[in-house]
Amino acid sequence: MHPVSKATVRRAVPTFGAGPGRTRLAYPDLENPKLAHGVVVFKEPTFGLDYREWVNRASLELETHLSLNPRSIAIPHQTHSARVIDVDTVPCGELDGDGVVTATPLTAIGISVSDCVPLFAVDLQEGVVGLAHCGWRGVAGGVVEELLGVLGAGGSDPARASFLIGAAIGPCCYEVGEDLLACFTAEEVRKFSRSMGRGVFFDLKGVVASRLVACGARPGKISIDMSCTSCKKYLLSSYRADGRDCGRMLAFLMLTE
Repeated sequence: MHPVSKATVRRAVPTFGAGPGRTRLAYPDLENPKLAHGVVVFKEPTFGLDYREWVNRASLELETHLSLNPRSIAIPHQTHSARVIDVDTVPCGELDGDGVVTATPLTAIGISVSDCVPLFAVDLQEGVVGLAHCGWRGVAGGVVEELLGVLGAGGSDPARASFLIGAAIGPCCYEVGEDLLACFTAEEVRKFSRSMGRGVFFDLKGVVASRLVACGARPGKISIDMSCTSCKKYLLSSYRADGRDCGRMLAFLMLTE
């Protein structure tokens, strides 16, 4: 279990479903009639697609194969940054960033990952949800804190919200260099990195959970999927394991009412 709170941070165990050429993950922790959520795994190579082609393919998946029937879909052009967008106030053509938030029912939001951490944030009492693509650059730059800030502007309280850290590369496989470690605090490096052989391995999921707690989230309302995308590249998608031949995973959220 992650060092954030061995006693109270929960383990999220996904359920797996299959569709036309796709694997789909869902999380019992997020099951609610007021919410649609999941992760769709695209196994075919997608890194050759430009942003618009990827959005079109991902949107077709949400509209047709998942039968969500959204009124609108917001999938940002990811920039490995800490920018989080309130899609209810920003024109669709300006979705450059790594996090998305909405309080509008039937607006589907999505982010793509293929080793980076997908972070789900849900506050059904306030009626606002968010997603963040948490790569190491974004996390070091404050994307977790920015996501909570944008959610807070919509009335959400981090102590009330629920968070799920989805499947991503794990500390078993995420070998990193000094350039990455230099971007994190000394405390984070001490807690979330370990030396094995001649390499140093980093627990990015643990850092995300730690930053959530530091911002006021309750450890008991944070769930972590321990699945490693690199170890499970046969089922999930891992850029670290397969390079540009890998697919992407589309994490999505939508308020249904």
